[in-house]
Amino acid sequence: MKGYKPRNPERLKRMVALFKQGKTFVEVAKEFGVSHQYVQQVFKKAGIASSDGGNAIRRRMCEQECKYDGCNRLAKTKGYCNKHYQRLRVYGTVTPKRKFVEHDGGCLVDGCTEPFRFGGLCNKHATNFYVNKREGKITDLNDYLKVKKAKALMGKRYAVFTEIRSFMESNKELF
Repeated sequence: MKGYKPRNPERLKRMVALFKQGKTFVEVAKEFGVSHQYVQQVFKKAGIASSDGGNAIRRRMCEQECKYDGCNRLAKTKGYCNKHYQRLRVYGTVTPKRKFVEHDGGCLVDGCTEPFRFGGLCNKHATNFYVNKREGKITDLNDYLKVKKAKALMGKRYAVFTEIRSFMESNKELF
């Protein structure tokens, strides 16, 4: 429970110390003369987990920082913050595979002034890109940007892909 403040913080610290030593709820309860249910409730309110047979304490109680260099967030799992742990879990590594490309914050398509959202494209162009990629009309982002440039040079807002490709073939020096 966020914001939980025990009535007697020193008593909670002593309970946690016993708990970290491997004592069970029942043993901690006997030490302080209370029921084991009371100990469970106090630990739950304080944010202390007991899933590892009485030895698991949430990382925030330990105040450890993330293992990843340059990250100062609190560690949650395996010594990493949530962001880096998820990256490790999903990709098998905490280092990103791609470097972030700095740009002015606008959409990469020429003439578009909307802010970028996905992969350097605004919402409209990102949707268009993924739909056309799924349909096999384009291969990657560079191809998409070339197609958009060709449409702008042709002066057509709506053009069939065969027309665009033939325009691109006849004007290779522009692409």
